[in-house]
Amino acid sequence: MKQLYLDTNILLTLWAPLDPLFQSCFKIRKAIEENEIHAIFSGLGLAEVASVVERQKKKFSIADPRESFLAIEFLKRIVLIKNLQIIDDLSVYKIDIQDKIINISSSHWLCIDVAKKIGLRTLDNLHLANVISIQNRIGKDVDYFVTNDKEILLKANLIKKRYKLSVVASDNLISLEGL
Repeated sequence: MKQLYLDTNILLTLWAPLDPLFQSCFKIRKAIEENEIHAIFSGLGLAEVASVVERQKKKFSIADPRESFLAIEFLKRIVLIKNLQIIDDLSVYKIDIQDKIINISSSHWLCIDVAKKIGLRTLDNLHLANVISIQNRIGKDVDYFVTNDKEILLKANLIKKRYKLSVVASDNLISLEGL
């Protein structure tokens, strides 16, 4: 069974029905809930959801406009998606930089490498580092990093070459896996 790492935009699109990629994201969620595919999301993704939803309240409005912290509603929705695993690699590296020992999370350390080799925005570099770390340290093979982020998709070939990680858009995943 295929294993996915979901970028934040895939899950947020589930509550943006006017988004042109809503249907493909909905099909992915359905496949996850019906256990046709496995999917991973991260704590970083949860933090990003809170930030995006609070900044873009009009796009993600819900039935009760009195909700004081809209992000909590969305975090609940995501956490309650059946069969969606939320995983972070919490391991820490001890790094010696000019005789100074620092403790740094493995994902943050990998992010430095990703930034150097791929050169995306910080959160995108962190998501890539998370999935690489999850694969390397936790032993969860990931078949696809699923995103609709144009900048990440433009660098899909480079990511595949450097990290052996396939990056696909939601609509392409639907075609590839027949969902």
